[in-house]
Amino acid sequence: MARRRKRRRRSRRLGEVSIARACPREGLRVQFNPNPASYMLYSQGYGLPKRGGRGTVTSLSLGSRRTTCLKGPGGGLVYVDWDDVGTMGVSSFDIDRVKR
Repeated sequence: MARRRKRRRRSRRLGEVSIARACPREGLRVQFNPNPASYMLYSQGYGLPKRGGRGTVTSLSLGSRRTTCLKGPGGGLVYVDWDDVGTMGVSSFDIDRVKR
């Protein structure tokens, strides 16, 4: 008789989705929290939000559809309308959810 494999326990609560694994929904409030190496990924001419800067996830038109993220290696980009800088795509690993 074959032994049953144990299921791995969830590291997150049921229903909770990591921003790094899925496209967040439009209107989600986020906070910019990059690590020091992340600053090398962004162009300095556009002006980054300050550490702890808050913004709202927004959708952009890509081709024939509207989306809140662009999937790619390293988590891809999430489009955020920052309160003080404007709209900018940032890595999904550099943002955290915040309560309204």
